[in-house]
Amino acid sequence: MDILRIQAQDTYAIRRIVKSNDHSNRLYRYDEDHDDQTFHLGGIVGRKIVGVASFYFMNNSDIEAPYQYRLRAMGTIPAYQKKGIGSALIKASIPIILQNQGHIVWCFSKESSISFYLKIGLKPVGNLFNFNDRGPHLLMYLDLVKTSITKHSYNGRSSL
Repeated sequence: MDILRIQAQDTYAIRRIVKSNDHSNRLYRYDEDHDDQTFHLGGIVGRKIVGVASFYFMNNSDIEAPYQYRLRAMGTIPAYQKKGIGSALIKASIPIILQNQGHIVWCFSKESSISFYLKIGLKPVGNLFNFNDRGPHLLMYLDLVKTSITKHSYNGRSSL
């Protein structure tokens, strides 16, 4: 498996597949997808994108840190889930975020994904809340300056 930077439009098919169980008619494209400091990563097996993650330069006021990136719209197609693709995507993002002076990665985790994020080192902030009528979510973050996960490097490819 390789982790590569991809274009926003390369994420849309995976976002649609992964979010198909979400009956809220969520959008798969976000206004910030093409912002200058936004970047997208894809987990590639063979020549197929099987997982994606998007990172937006965006602060959350509940986290005290000057430069933050929001992880949003991360997902892996079902046949490739639980194979380390999600954690590889996050690990590959860290050097890019640090290079852009980012200190924190944060996300609103669905209740069903909290254990995944805890396992890779994200910490909870506050309590579960109903996020835009999409069910229980939890604000979680990873401090890139203080965590050992930052020892991973990214050179455009990642082998697991």
